[in-house]
Amino acid sequence: VFSLTARNFNPLIVLACNTVIVEVEEIVPVGSISPDEIHIPGVLVDYVSVGSVVG
Repeated sequence: VFSLTARNFNPLIVLACNTVIVEVEEIVPVGSISPDEIHIPGVLVDYVSVGSVVG
């Protein structure tokens, strides 16, 4: 989920990129979150990196 102004520009930048890498906190089962919460459609993503939350 993008926050603040990142939500304004990142979806447009993704459309202009050749390679899209997404860092996520966790991978969840299909249908567990609302489609309205997805900011970048999966067809545009080339690689997924599962990161950890530090804090």
